[in-house]
Amino acid sequence: MPTRLAVWSILVNIVVSLALYGPMGIGGVVLGTTVSNVVLTVLEARLLRRGLGGLELGRTLRAMVIIAAASAVLGGIAYGVWHTLDGLLGRSLPAQLVSIGVALALGGAAYAALLLRGGLPEAHQILALFARRFRRAPS
Repeated sequence: MPTRLAVWSILVNIVVSLALYGPMGIGGVVLGTTVSNVVLTVLEARLLRRGLGGLELGRTLRAMVIIAAASAVLGGIAYGVWHTLDGLLGRSLPAQLVSIGVALALGGAAYAALLLRGGLPEAHQILALFARRFRRAPS
């Protein structure tokens, strides 16, 4: 079934790209690819919904909003910390390692905290996996 859906997607891509190449140039080919990806996504979603008895769109959209917000916070914190440390420490290799390392650590910690606070079950599953791994006694 996935191969059949991919064939439909390729056919849509060819038809739309050929139809739009004349008036739009290379932009028509790009638009054809975009349209074919949308068609493939819709067809796959219909197939999955039938096979799974639903897609839990509300839960998925909620997770997307939480992840997008946490990503924005991660980016803001990481950039702010890096920019501040970069100004204080300079551009040497050791200074950049510290600036980037601290920025990524603090941004990542904020991201993880927001995902956990947002109540995403997958975030709690990952935390539980790490906790189990670190609790094991070394052999």
